[in-house]
Amino acid sequence: MKHSPTLVVAISLTMSLSACVHAAAQPAIELRPDAPQCRMPKAKLPKLGVDFAYDVPTEIKADFNGDGWCDYVLAVPYPLNSKMNSYDLNEMMALGQASGWKPVFNGKKGWELEEKGYEHETWPRFRVDLTDIRLVFPKQHSAPFVLGLDAGMSDEGKRNMGDGCLQYQSVHRWDNAAGTFKKSDDATRDAVLKYFYSVIEKPCRHGNSSEGNGKGNLSVRSLPATLARTASGSVAQRAVLLAGTGLDQATLDHSRGGETNVTNSRGQKTVFRHTVTLSGYRLLEVGGAGCAGCGETNGR
Repeated sequence: MKHSPTLVVAISLTMSLSACVHAAAQPAIELRPDAPQCRMPKAKLPKLGVDFAYDVPTEIKADFNGDGWCDYVLAVPYPLNSKMNSYDLNEMMALGQASGWKPVFNGKKGWELEEKGYEHETWPRFRVDLTDIRLVFPKQHSAPFVLGLDAGMSDEGKRNMGDGCLQYQSVHRWDNAAGTFKKSDDATRDAVLKYFYSVIEKPCRHGNSSEGNGKGNLSVRSLPATLARTASGSVAQRAVLLAGTGLDQATLDHSRGGETNVTNSRGQKTVFRHTVTLSGYRLLEVGGAGCAGCGETNGR
């Protein structure tokens, strides 16, 4: 298992939120430039349901609910196919407290939250990807804002802004009543992201188009290979992959007409040759070492 520090940033942020009835401004929310140190429970780390050997989870220790105690997460990528394991949040996360560890969902089952009206779209309960998040802590001690949580909704995680540049598009925060994360309202999300990309990180450039080079990455068991970053958000000096990314990854090169070259994680190549008929594409030949998901090779 690889250890990755929780990526923590904070900024001074002032924002007003419209009240439903009188359109009165909400109190300003000020965020701090550092992360408050949390206390680790003296009890042994909890046994969660993640398969260490197969999933290679990212270990995160941070105060997600703002109580001063470190919480414990084994983060795995969102399952994009049947070869990637799928977990409920209570199999991936436990909350720290003075007496040890307590389960999320306030000890309930995920389906019990659904029955109480906590729909998954707002209060995610399963397939929650925390592998590429950033935390922004308020100056007044409370739960941080979580950028980049992905539970499968189209408006979560990161968005491709073009040319392969990704930006955070979602903000969540811990909800003690539900015992899980809650998606922030639009005004809060927009304000946090606006300041994040104006003060902390540079946003993607707009209007910078590219013709493309006919290449791409496909990872069968995880997200494509992503470089790990330091606590400040920069790429680590010793380049290493973010845990859980790039597993069984293959690189596709279809820049030459009539063939696609696939390079597996060991650097071995497989060549797919095809032609185009009136009925569509037709595979002619496959030759090479193969890769996970490539199918049979060395045949016509």
